Amino acid sequence: ELIVSEDGGRSWRGLSRVNDWGAPADLVQLGDGRLVCVYGYRVPPYGVRARISEDGGRSWGGEIVLREDGGSWDVGYPRIVETEPGRLLAVYYINLASDPVQVDGGVRHIAQTAFSPD
Repeated sequence: ELIVSEDGGRSWRGLSRVNDWGAPADLVQLGDGRLVCVYGYRVPPYGVRARISEDGGRSWGGEIVLREDGGSWDVGYPRIVETEPGRLLAVYYINLASDPVQVDGGVRHIAQTAFSPD
């Protein structure tokens, strides 16, 4: 959820809800002003997803599936950065359903996805 203060932090109100099943999340404002939110998707198919807002976070476009090959709900804690105009890099931890060493959904490891929001 996005929460906003318009009085220097004295009061707060809900602005929007990005999704129902993703957590935790990270947010970046692109050079062109859009917001991109990336988050672990913790229901099947497990993975990492993103959404874009073109109106300062008041509303969000459809989900962008960055990956959906997670081995369990324990995925996420992403960080996202715009590496150059129009190119994003998301870094997160994930376990894979295809991992030959199955430890509660696979061995956790750090992974990345580079993508364009367009």
